[in-house]
Amino acid sequence: MPQYRSFTGKEPRGTIIVRVVASAKGPRAFIREVRDPADIAEDAIEQSEEMPVEEALALARNKSSNMKGPTDVVIELAPDTEWNESWGNLG
Repeated sequence: MPQYRSFTGKEPRGTIIVRVVASAKGPRAFIREVRDPADIAEDAIEQSEEMPVEEALALARNKSSNMKGPTDVVIELAPDTEWNESWGNLG
């Protein structure tokens, strides 16, 4: 089962963030990558299209495995969402 950690806001450059949000279709996700850890402006980061959580996690793991050096996939849960253990372990 995949292992993930929670988003802290202090992730280094290259970290892949999967943001899980609630929607009328059920939980959905967006993927983004930390480009400049010093830039805290949310709107400076381009987000992907909304997609099912399972698809976003698979895409993030694939992207992580194809990047140079170690790259973490972290999870950012919106306040109105909960982690589903079928997606993996969130530590």
